[in-house]
Amino acid sequence: MKKFKDPTSTSLVERALRECDDFRTMAQLRDLLKLDTNHTSAALSHLKKYGAADCIEAEGTLWWYATPDTDRRIRTVEERTPEAGPRKPRKRRVKKGNEDLIQ
Repeated sequence: MKKFKDPTSTSLVERALRECDDFRTMAQLRDLLKLDTNHTSAALSHLKKYGAADCIEAEGTLWWYATPDTDRRIRTVEERTPEAGPRKPRKRRVKKGNEDLIQ
């Protein structure tokens, strides 16, 4: 059985930054790649932490660009494998029927 693999959000953001010849904002990357804000900001933060991307601030907006020459990552993962089964739901801390005791 072959598992379907999706590209990681970090690899998508990195590829988009490398392919453009100009600066991009997080909103532009989010709209271009159809990712949510959490995945886009996490990918940009990761890329900045390891020197694969950097940003400048102009008029209250961060403009991002790729810096492949200063990339310090040892390993890059281009695709992710989805989890086999769903995660277990969290257990409730309060037993049913005792919700009025919390307030």
